[in-house]
Amino acid sequence: MKTITKISVQEKNKKRSNLFLDGSYYCSLSNMVVLQYRLKVGQEIEEQALCEIQEENEFSEAFDLALGYISKYVKTKKQLTEYLMRKGYTYPVAFKVVEKLASYGYVNDESFAKRYVEANSKNKGKFLLKRELALKGVSEKCADSAINGAFDENENAFNLAKKYMRGKENDFKTLQKCYRHLLSKGFSFESAHEAISKLKGDDDDC
Repeated sequence: MKTITKISVQEKNKKRSNLFLDGSYYCSLSNMVVLQYRLKVGQEIEEQALCEIQEENEFSEAFDLALGYISKYVKTKKQLTEYLMRKGYTYPVAFKVVEKLASYGYVNDESFAKRYVEANSKNKGKFLLKRELALKGVSEKCADSAINGAFDENENAFNLAKKYMRGKENDFKTLQKCYRHLLSKGFSFESAHEAISKLKGDDDDC
């Protein structure tokens, strides 16, 4: 058994208190948790019980932080997990929070992928969209579902090519640069080639 010898409100964060056991600092807890479990100086308590209280405290704080974050920014499971870990929470706590939010439907990689594709497909091809979604933690299956059939890549490539060529000379060198630009944006060789062919008004290679 351990004895709580001191509970002091933190100077920089009045919503949290430092807890001391047997004269030594043990951990910090939110004041709400201290009140909820009626922790007080002189109280004897099992260290295991305190560990469980601390875990619950971290989960509650991480959950509130994550909820506030996703209310402003739509994120994937991976992005939200990484955000919580950057804030100092352990992976098990972050994982538990994200899974809980996912069970409520607040975090959904499929919905994220669809919205991301809708917002970026006019300026990015399927290859780039898929790569970017993978970096954000979206599975290949989920990314393919959001991308395939969602838009006409040939049409988008042509529209982007026209935008790139606006105000430029429609000559061989500039068309080559436009072709490379389309490829850098993740459009397929076929879509890029078709776009350049339309700009040239023929079917020759660029």
